[in-house]
Amino acid sequence: MWTRRGYPALLIAIALIALAVGGFAPVAAENPPEFTASDPPSGATVDTAPTQITLTFSQPTDPSMTGGYVHNVDGVIVSTAIAVSQDDPTKVIVTLTPGLASGWYMVMWNTALVGSDDYLTGDMTFQIA
Repeated sequence: MWTRRGYPALLIAIALIALAVGGFAPVAAENPPEFTASDPPSGATVDTAPTQITLTFSQPTDPSMTGGYVHNVDGVIVSTAIAVSQDDPTKVIVTLTPGLASGWYMVMWNTALVGSDDYLTGDMTFQIA
């Protein structure tokens, strides 16, 4: 049975074990990479058909591992032109055909961060009024 005197030593031992196990976790685990925004915002309705969609990530993306497509409500692919911005590698640009018809569209994307082989995937939608 533990006496009152044994508790400080036990607490110190637990703290040291916790520090040894969790104190040396990689920095990426504390600040995981993620998709942060799109322009237009996902779910937005726009009056005029955009000529591009900008996807923003929390860290630079790898151009060789970035791709995707845009399809309409019927599943017809209307664009596969997707590339990392040369000016800002945290942004991925999806180029759209000018004059898209009114309706609902979904952007399906995949990318990886610079120095990683793990893909991030996702989607965003927009509607042209």
